[in-house]
Amino acid sequence: MSDGLNLRPVNFDDRKILFEWRNDSLTRKNSLHTEIVNWEKHCQWFEKILDTHRLFFILEDKYYPVGQVRIDIENGVGTVNYSIAPDKRGFGYGKIILQLCENYLYEQQPSISLRGIVKKDNIASQKIFLSLNYAEKEDDNYFVYEKTALSHYKIKNAISRG
Repeated sequence: MSDGLNLRPVNFDDRKILFEWRNDSLTRKNSLHTEIVNWEKHCQWFEKILDTHRLFFILEDKYYPVGQVRIDIENGVGTVNYSIAPDKRGFGYGKIILQLCENYLYEQQPSISLRGIVKKDNIASQKIFLSLNYAEKEDDNYFVYEKTALSHYKIKNAISRG
């Protein structure tokens, strides 16, 4: 990737930093699951995820981890879960991690649709999904953002031609 940005698979050495990011107060506030997670529970979850999950990545900037993204696929829809390191928020990494993840997924599994579920008070994530041309639907407590592979390719081709 250019400019030192790299999306790489999560590995065992990432469990401590993911634990710290998960328990950050703003991350928990914006998460669908807001409780503090203890180390033992985190390690159990992490081992299960590493064994079963292939779409879990760390975004690095010049080899420094700045965020994580995971996609859970069910019935042809990938639900996106991402967060940015507390000290790296506000630098555009949210949009970058989502774009890179989309590109990777659509190259590997082009028929997948993506979905993001965002709390109504999480304005930053709402703006990111909208800026990447996700369709927005309002639910009682959340906004649901969706993008099909077809719309991704149309946008990507329009950008490359423009």
